[in-house]
Amino acid sequence: CYTDRSDNSYLSNGKLIIEAKQESFTGPAEPVDWNTNPGNRTLPYTSARLRTKDKGDWKYGRIEVRAKLPYGQGIWPAIWMMPTDEIYGGWASSGEIDIMEAINLNTNSASHNIHGTIHFGGEWPNNRHAGAHITLQDSNPTTEFHTYTIDWAEDKMRWYVDGIHYGTQIANHWYTDNPIGSSFAPFDQRFHLILNVAVGGQWPGNPNASTQFPQTMEVDYVRVYSCPDSPNTLTSCQ
Repeated sequence: CYTDRSDNSYLSNGKLIIEAKQESFTGPAEPVDWNTNPGNRTLPYTSARLRTKDKGDWKYGRIEVRAKLPYGQGIWPAIWMMPTDEIYGGWASSGEIDIMEAINLNTNSASHNIHGTIHFGGEWPNNRHAGAHITLQDSNPTTEFHTYTIDWAEDKMRWYVDGIHYGTQIANHWYTDNPIGSSFAPFDQRFHLILNVAVGGQWPGNPNASTQFPQTMEVDYVRVYSCPDSPNTLTSCQ
């Protein structure tokens, strides 16, 4: 369960800590913004999901987050963005921007992969996605801080780790099924930032006996640049 308790999200030594814990907890079966009356369920883990919706919402620019990541089987840290207004409809017709995702860090030879992805197209199950990944060969994202960045322009997005460019998506490769969308839709609207540590899920699988708890994502800073010289082309963010 995601909670709003200080056990799961807090400040320590000037850093934001999101902590996943192994503990039985009864809470909403779904995030409250998914369902106005979700009911409750009891799960064996707790964590936190922080978002800037209606407090920090952006259209185009550079988003940069310096963080140290959690590790282990079933652990899924994410730095991502969702549409604030969802004018094109439900997921994923209004889009999703994943600045950084990682799963099962420190568990196998491919476990230092960092992923950057967009989701678009129609509402589930007619959604589509595209992305890239980078493998951190000479450093460990769970013991060292790294800077995860996306440059988001009207017609392109670029992903970086520590200034190293590893992925690009361009507008003629994304779309929305909603007929009101422009050629740049759905990524031509306001999005807000989300930071969370998920436990389990279809992609990473569930934790096992090797997974150590608690697990923490430490966030040193979040910086958003508006690229004022040319917000649609990111000229001032080069």
